[in-house]
Amino acid sequence: MSTNEIILAIADLKNDMNNRFNLVDKRLDQVDERFDLVDKRLDQVDERFDLVDKRLDQVDERFNLVDKRLDQVDERFNLVDKRFDQVDGHLNQIDERLETLEYTMKEAFHDIGLVENRLSDHKHTFHSR
Repeated sequence: MSTNEIILAIADLKNDMNNRFNLVDKRLDQVDERFDLVDKRLDQVDERFDLVDKRLDQVDERFNLVDKRLDQVDERFNLVDKRFDQVDGHLNQIDERLETLEYTMKEAFHDIGLVENRLSDHKHTFHSR
């Protein structure tokens, strides 16, 4: 392999690495967007809990509606549980993506090490001629 071919191979590797880093950035942006969505959903949960507290404060005035209101609250808690399950699912997906990313990065660094070793071997061979 000539020096120019090695330089081109390194340039291709750098380009591939830049592309992979761009993909990582995009994935991390997606993670940020999902965390923003989680925050938004949790704000909605907080608002719902505030509404539940307000309604429970009115129990003395409308005691005959307590059972109906408690059923509504239970339904909302079930919705909240489902949303937490969805959030857990998203977080698990994020963990899987990060593990995949970590594996890919390890492979890339290994590949870079191999190229560096080949370049070093080639450099020593070239200088010994």
